[in-house]
Amino acid sequence: YSPDGKWIVSGSRDNTVQMWNVATGKPMRTLTGHMSSVRAVAYSPDGQTLAASDSNGEIRLWSVHDGQCLLTCSGHINWVRAIKFSPDGRYLASSSDDRRIKLWDLQDGTCLKTIGDGIHSLGFSFSPDGRYLASGSANNLIYYWDLQTGACIRQFEGHQDWSIDVKFHP
Repeated sequence: YSPDGKWIVSGSRDNTVQMWNVATGKPMRTLTGHMSSVRAVAYSPDGQTLAASDSNGEIRLWSVHDGQCLLTCSGHINWVRAIKFSPDGRYLASSSDDRRIKLWDLQDGTCLKTIGDGIHSLGFSFSPDGRYLASGSANNLIYYWDLQTGACIRQFEGHQDWSIDVKFHP
């Protein structure tokens, strides 16, 4: 859902992002430009920008208002499994099957930091203040990351299989 609840967005194996009107159920806009399957989508906190990632490891940021591609973030070497905006909307985090989480500056698309090198991170979540990230993993652990230093400051164990997604309590 968009933050205002008016739109649903979907990514597809047809390499497109589709924006849907919740009230009518009709498609309102199709975003094209990805060269492979769209694997994850996310709205910015203000609802003005949409991020979409694909199986080539590329992330595109789109204007919700006119459907224009605003920025492309490249650096993953495998499909991007999850993407999330920081609570203030200044950064985007992405986790990929290349076993890395990247933190992107949305002013220019540069990768600010790579964390979790070698850990197959699945879903993740920013802390409400945007200073930390918690990530699930294929090795059954939850990792708690300090985004300033990039260090893992805690691990949580107890799952018997992949920990697929995590969320902070608001």
